[in-house]
Amino acid sequence: MIAKEARPKYFTDIIGHKNNVKTFIAKAKTLEFDYPDVMFMTGSTGTGKTTSALIIGATVNCHNLIEKDGHYQPCWNCPSCKAITNETFSQDVHFFKSSEMEKQDIIILKI
Repeated sequence: MIAKEARPKYFTDIIGHKNNVKTFIAKAKTLEFDYPDVMFMTGSTGTGKTTSALIIGATVNCHNLIEKDGHYQPCWNCPSCKAITNETFSQDVHFFKSSEMEKQDIIILKI
């Protein structure tokens, strides 16, 4: 499918979401990946919600990260990255105790 083949693989390939991309890259500048445990991405169909989530997932789970332009990027060759590319990764859903969460634990991104 051409849409999957043309899907951006790196944060810098995402077009039109400068503030979100800046946030994603800032979180990938160290190996601590300061992404929150929960992120809600909202927006119309085709605006990049799934693509952004897949790149974040690949970055956090990659076994052979590449440091380029001052931040880490997925290699897209390790088993974890290939599972994301092939959409064979685990899609477990976890429910958290929302009463124990604080405002800073959640980021809502309008894409």
